[in-house]
Amino acid sequence: GVDSSAGWNPIGDNTAKFTGIFSGNGNKISGLWINRTSTDYVGLFGYTQNAQIKNIGVEASEIRGNIFVGGIAGIIYHSSSVANSYSTGSIFGNTHVGGIAGNPYDNSNVTNSYSTANVSGNNYVGGIAGYVYGSSSVTDSYSTGTISGDYVGGIAGVVESSSAVTNNAAINPSVTGTSGVNRVVGYIYSSTVTNNFALGSMSGKFLRRQRGNI
Repeated sequence: GVDSSAGWNPIGDNTAKFTGIFSGNGNKISGLWINRTSTDYVGLFGYTQNAQIKNIGVEASEIRGNIFVGGIAGIIYHSSSVANSYSTGSIFGNTHVGGIAGNPYDNSNVTNSYSTANVSGNNYVGGIAGYVYGSSSVTDSYSTGTISGDYVGGIAGVVESSSAVTNNAAINPSVTGTSGVNRVVGYIYSSTVTNNFALGSMSGKFLRRQRGNI
């Protein structure tokens, strides 16, 4: 539903997670507006569990939240997925902020999706996903927005705990921050980051080229 001051109320939260299958059938939502800077789990969907979201575009959005903020979903948890979807516009959050999903967590994945959104936050910020955790993945996706924060990357901010970021393209004009700044993934721990492409002309403060991972 829509609140006049806060905009769209995300579908699903930590007490009532979205658990179904949603297909946009190739349709798009234009001008999604969310202004909930003190709220966690913010996006078209807030919190999903064992859910599938596919074939939906969110265009010209302005999304503002606190923790777990994404153009499509704030957090996708426990075997959830976002596929064949995209976002455009601007996305702002505190931590775990992504162009598609703030946090794919526990065997969850983003695939065949893209974001042209400009994404900014304080920590764990990515053009596709902010924080990829617990055997989760981002595959076959690309990002073209400007990305800023700490532990920040054109595709993902942090990839941890047997997760994977593969076959993606970071086509960002800039990725900026003060620590953990890389073209593809800001920080990698016990995970696989392979066969990704990054724009050679990408600019940014403290940007590292991350040659070993593309």
